[in-house]
Amino acid sequence: MIDETILELGGEGGSLTLFGNINAVGQWHFWTNTDETSYLELLDEEDLRGLGSLTSTSESVASLPEAVVLLDKYPWYQLTPLQVHPNFRNAILDEVKKRGTPEEVDRWIDNIQRHERQVQG
Repeated sequence: MIDETILELGGEGGSLTLFGNINAVGQWHFWTNTDETSYLELLDEEDLRGLGSLTSTSESVASLPEAVVLLDKYPWYQLTPLQVHPNFRNAILDEVKKRGTPEEVDRWIDNIQRHERQVQG
């Protein structure tokens, strides 16, 4: 099984990524990973002590709606989309529309289109 990035989000303190893979019977499984190691460069040792782990991985879930529940632990729709898997783009944008302001939705669409133009090249 090859892990694929479904959604990669960036923010001031780090990143939030939704990964997925297809199992042997063709079903998707999803999980999130957070990485806030950029705080290592911004905070002193005393401030870092209270933060706990700067990376984490969630449990695996078997559907995109369940994966969105994992994302909803964070204000993910307010973060900057760095990468959106083309097969999930419309479904993820629908979820952003349910949660975000019209300005946030426009920002998402602009970022996705910019990334696609860069990939195409």
